[in-house]
Amino acid sequence: MSKRNQLLESAARIVKDRGVNHLTLDAVAAEAGISKGGLLYHFRSKDELITALNEQAGQQFQTLVQQELEKGSSYTLAYIQATRTQMNEADVLSTDASMLAAIANNREALAMWADEYNQFRIKATEEGVPQELASVIRLVCDGIMFAHLFDLDPPGEEELTRVVQYLEALLKKEKDEVES
Repeated sequence: MSKRNQLLESAARIVKDRGVNHLTLDAVAAEAGISKGGLLYHFRSKDELITALNEQAGQQFQTLVQQELEKGSSYTLAYIQATRTQMNEADVLSTDASMLAAIANNREALAMWADEYNQFRIKATEEGVPQELASVIRLVCDGIMFAHLFDLDPPGEEELTRVVQYLEALLKKEKDEVES
């Protein structure tokens, strides 16, 4: 694993295990087992570290979407499935740690998530998904992620499966109605 990725994983681990208020450059260097100078070689500031954390989490989410697209899913369905997969993975560099760090320390780092939401809206529109349904799907996916992020009664695997199936059924019903 590269030193850069090691530092990103260490930062995410600190946010998840100790809380966002403990995310300092000194803490990240100590967690990664490298000097602060070594950390500063890769990230000149805490803001740069948080931005990189969000960029990597966004890339991982897009990889999950792409994997679903390669299975033949529509973009909208791929987004739903990627959200579900993300909630079930134990990846240290997850969206929740990166978003928490950005919310607390660097609101500009959240801009990439606004771009992600815009991309979803555009793709859903291109697929003929009504704006209202696209909004419901994105907001449900957000709700799932935020319930997990803040540990606010997140859905278990069985419930998550039922929610995903329900969203898939809504998409199919809408598609069938448009084709009729």
